[in-house]
Amino acid sequence: MARRAVDADELELLVSTIDKRGPNTSLLLEGMLSSMEGRTDLTTPSNWKILSDNLQQSSGRNKDLAVRIAELFGDTEATQTNRRTTFTFGPTGDEA
Repeated sequence: MARRAVDADELELLVSTIDKRGPNTSLLLEGMLSSMEGRTDLTTPSNWKILSDNLQQSSGRNKDLAVRIAELFGDTEATQTNRRTTFTFGPTGDEA
């Protein structure tokens, strides 16, 4: 579903669906990320920033996916956060 929504330029609808935080949130984020990679024609949906901020305050997989998607939208703050995390922790999550 997420891949089709991105391909149809229905990002705002997809973000609204993800924001409901149902049991498939991670799967929707993964599909969104997968279908966005390599595309340069996408614009940030107006409802993304709020969802992204909320997900980045959480922990785990959804936070990581939100940061990676935000980076694809050109969010420099997400990129900075991701770099700090990468430099602080090694690939296994151990402190470097």
